[in-house]
Amino acid sequence: MIFYESNSPYDNIKSIEISPYFLQPKFILNAKIESSFKRMGFLLKVDYKDIGIGYADCFAFPELGDSPISEQISYLKNKKLTRNLRKSLIFSRIDAIYRGKNLNAFNNLNLPKNHWTVSDISSLTIKDLFNLKENNFCFLKLKFGRNLQNEINFIKENYFFLKELNLKFRIDFNSSLTFENAIFFFSSLQKYVDIFDFIEDPIPFQCESWNLLLKHFPLLKLALDNNSLEHLEDLTLNEQKKCVRNLIIKPAQQYLNNSYDNSFFSKLDKVIFTSYMDHPLGQVCALYEAANFYSHFPKSQGSCGFLTHFLYVENAYSECLMIENTRLIPSSKGTGFGFNHLLEKENWRNIIEY
Repeated sequence: MIFYESNSPYDNIKSIEISPYFLQPKFILNAKIESSFKRMGFLLKVDYKDIGIGYADCFAFPELGDSPISEQISYLKNKKLTRNLRKSLIFSRIDAIYRGKNLNAFNNLNLPKNHWTVSDISSLTIKDLFNLKENNFCFLKLKFGRNLQNEINFIKENYFFLKELNLKFRIDFNSSLTFENAIFFFSSLQKYVDIFDFIEDPIPFQCESWNLLLKHFPLLKLALDNNSLEHLEDLTLNEQKKCVRNLIIKPAQQYLNNSYDNSFFSKLDKVIFTSYMDHPLGQVCALYEAANFYSHFPKSQGSCGFLTHFLYVENAYSECLMIENTRLIPSSKGTGFGFNHLLEKENWRNIIEY
């Protein structure tokens, strides 16, 4: 079995405690979010009857369709599931398994390389680009969709410099464009498309509309993120090959099961895992799932998106993370997914006992 599966994630749970937290973004995070106000989430401490205690994270973006954190907590109290809670409970059980064996979850795992994520291009300087290249980054992920003309100008103004550095853009619109907006954007940049590694979720996904976009701009490579696994399951291999070249998976929400095999991913260029721009504990949970996936599907491996803690003001957890040759390196201290010394100090409050 590659992935841990559970139809009933609440099975064998003795109690659940939570510790709410806030993350302070340095800038607005994407085109669907209107401010840089603090983002709320909560950590989970789950005591299992059979294997002991495991920890996980739950984070939400109501702007992207998630239930707000207050509702996630209410669902947890009533043994209901959201996509977020299902994965949180699965990760807490995996963590408990490793902690029960006194093992670090990342022992003997090869960790993927990453792109660098920028949520506000006005913060990006020439010095930053030089530093990225010096630190072996090949891809720069930009969150676009708030001001298309400014974003067009940014690409045109930096095109030749980026070519010289051999840096490529991954542009993420978070499905914020209309079809007409997308035509305007890419029509303005037809001479510059070779600077794009891929375009992620330019418009809401429909195979027909994505194919039509590609008929206008055949050199584009599109990447599917929002509900990507569910959409991919509904496509024939021919449809998949035509409109989706790269698949984005966010382990904080998406459920990988053991029915997936090489044929499911065979028509894709790459399968790319990213964090949910969540707490560092959520980052390393997602990193574990990505590394586990690539150990079984090595041909699908691409540069991932796990360096999102830099989008927020530092905290004690993010200070434990390191970068080595673009890879996110969790602390080798501790068991399970780590952070033992910090998790022990959290102000846990019990929300349910079984």
